[in-house]
Amino acid sequence: MTNTAATATIRSYYARNARNGQWVALADLAENLDLADMAGALRELHRAGDVNIIAEATQRFLTDRQREHAVTLV
Repeated sequence: MTNTAATATIRSYYARNARNGQWVALADLAENLDLADMAGALRELHRAGDVNIIAEATQRFLTDRQREHAVTLV
C-alpha cells in the first residue's frame, strides 16, 4: 500500500470512528494497515499539519496489543 492509500485509509477510519474530536487508538487502526505503511502515513499526516498525533503519556498502562501496534514518529 502506498502512503497515499494508507493516508486515505487513516482519514476514512477516523471519520467513521471518532466522535466529536475524540482520539482514535492506533491499535484499532493498525488492524486495517501494515505497521510500516501506517507509520509512513502518520508521518505524512503530521507534516501536513491538520492531524494531531499525541504520545501516550502514561505508557505503563499500555496493553500488550497497544505496544504491538506502537509506532515511532521521528
